[in-house]
Amino acid sequence: RPKLRPAVATACQVEIIYPSPPHYNILPNATQAKLSEKNGEALGIQFEEPTNHITASTDFGNVSFIVPGIHPFFYICTDAFNHTKEYIQAAGAEKAQLHTLRAAKALAMTAVDVVCSPDLLRQVREDFCPN
Repeated sequence: RPKLRPAVATACQVEIIYPSPPHYNILPNATQAKLSEKNGEALGIQFEEPTNHITASTDFGNVSFIVPGIHPFFYICTDAFNHTKEYIQAAGAEKAQLHTLRAAKALAMTAVDVVCSPDLLRQVREDFCPN
């Protein structure tokens, strides 16, 4: 719903239209997620069962409603929360690099798997149902 706000510096009014919702939830693709986990395990990544279901809204969520995708999380040797100064410092630390590179390799391997296998590509497309 548009809201009128005064633009004090210019003595006029501005209409601001907020999209609703501005960011969609993430729509994960089951086939891609399984492939990514399999590839990660082959690289030595250890996965834990999530203790609760994580939901989030992000600009990637919007993309995931247009094309199939996944948004994996990975360990970088910190308990700091994402989007904090502490997390940013931890992400740049030397000890985070091995974890980051393995996660990137697992994602690249997943992309190659899907691109090189018509059967996997078909399954990814079948799992993709944004509505």
